[in-house]
Order: sequence, then C-alpha cells, then structure tokens
Amino acid sequence: AGGSIDLIGYAAHFKQLASWGFVVAAPNTCNLGCSDAVKSPYADCNPTAVTGKNPDADGWNSWFGEQIKAIEMARNLTAAGDAIFATVNWDHGVAIAGHSMGGQATAWTAHENCTSQWGIKTAAIQHGVWGTTNEQIGVPVIAMGGTSDASITIKTKDVFTKSPTYPKVFRDIVGGPHTEPNLIPNPLLATYTAAWFKYTLDLDQDGNALDGLPEIGRASCRE
Repeated sequence: AGGSIDLIGYAAHFKQLASWGFVVAAPNTCNLGCSDAVKSPYADCNPTAVTGKNPDADGWNSWFGEQIKAIEMARNLTAAGDAIFATVNWDHGVAIAGHSMGGQATAWTAHENCTSQWGIKTAAIQHGVWGTTNEQIGVPVIAMGGTSDASITIKTKDVFTKSPTYPKVFRDIVGGPHTEPNLIPNPLLATYTAAWFKYTLDLDQDGNALDGLPEIGRASCRE
C-alpha cells in the first residue's frame, strides 16, 4: 500500500525479491495516511481490527485488506492464465511482507484466521509498527528493524516477542534506518526476506519442496 511510491522507491527491492524466483504483487493503493472509513470486508478475517484498541491502529484498522485483495487478484490472474501468474505454484502457499505501515498491515494479515483462509504460510515485517494481532499470529514471522530506527524497531520487536508461532526471528541491524528497503536501500534485505520465505515455505534453492526441515527454536540476531 505504498501508492505511486511503490514503483519508484521499492522497485529495486521488488526486483531483488523476484530474482529469487518469487512472483511479487504489491497493492498500488495509498501513500500516506491510509484508512478505510468503513471496515473493508477483506479484513473480516481479523476480528481484532477495530478502531480505538491501539493508537497505531486508528484509521488503519482495516487497511491490511488491501494486502489480501492483492492475494485474491493474483489467484484470479493465475486462473485466467496470465503469462506471469500462471507460473505460480500455489501448493507452497503465500508469503506476505511489508515495510513501515505495510509492516503493520502484514502483522494484521498474519492473524491465524486470515492465514488459514488465504493460504498464507509465512510473513516478513520490515520496520513495521505494532498492530493488535501479535498474540494471534498464525505463521512463522521474521521481524526486521535497525538501531537507527529505534522507536519503530521497539514495535517491530514486539510483534516477534508476542507471536506464539515458531520458528520466528528478530533482526536488529546496526545502523539500519527506517528507509532501509527504499530511500537508503540495503540489497541484503531482500536476500534475508527471500531466504526466510524459502525456508518457511519448504523450498530449496531450485524451488523444490524439502523433506524434514530441522527444528528451530526462538532466534534473535544482531548484525
């Protein structure tokens, strides 16, 4: 939900993700102060998405529905035989990711009801603020912040800490700014995200399903 900034600020990040074999769909909807006057029906799967429950949520309480609409669009394009989306192997499931406000949206979409309904298997939150879903996240999540974005990273880490689902990872990169995916791009951010997706979607380097992933406990890393 980055609006016109998607194709400008995030183009390199999207291309890097796609270079690892993923088809990337990003909603080109809103840039700043995004909100729904009426709760989006796409957000019904998350019953905690109500205004007044969390100061970070007010006004954004159902905006994460745009992310779910992108999943529906991708499925429809696959069914229609679109040249790009027809290449998607839906058997492995959907991976969701978001930066900043999109990170908050990702945490909300990761609610166990939404993940089961939409085939979501994993999530990546990049410098995202908290939502109200954290204790009900239903999929493995990697939460990535940075020391130069301390106030937001506290909220990003909160998602990691409260998520009950394993494996999960928190990454706090030294010197990492809030604009790590776009204005001050770190090309490794896409690598970390893609690696997490491939691991949690059960894929090897050739896109084949892996048999018997090793058990991973709670992990936290600093770079």
